[in-house]
Amino acid sequence: MTSVLTADRWLYSKLTADATLTGLIAGRVYMDIAPEGATYPLIELQLVSGIPVTEVGASVIMWNELWQVKVIDKAESYTSKVEAIINQVRSVLHASSGLVTSGSAPGGTVIGCVETRQLRYTEFEDGVQYRHSVLEMRVYTQ
Repeated sequence: MTSVLTADRWLYSKLTADATLTGLIAGRVYMDIAPEGATYPLIELQLVSGIPVTEVGASVIMWNELWQVKVIDKAESYTSKVEAIINQVRSVLHASSGLVTSGSAPGGTVIGCVETRQLRYTEFEDGVQYRHSVLEMRVYTQ
């Protein structure tokens, strides 16, 4: 059976292992939320939902998970840097799959990952504009 962290580990490792993304964000990939004082731009990974796919009985044969991959920057407009980052995220993740290993932790397999939607929005906090460019990714794990 898949670990509950299979998709987490796979997404994080895929994004931090990509040389182009490393050049653009220097490894700033965070689960759920970036720490206070983080440098921008950065990527946040957030699980939206996980649905077990079962056979006729109660056995789970795989998980169908929806993830948001957010590129966030402090900027007054959507910059070419944000565009380059989100396009590289798409290139790395869309139509990908692979095995997950994490030391002695349980592994798993990502059967597939596909983009299902893109979003963008702006937030203001303490007079600072934050631009979000988001890909929603469907990740199938086993």
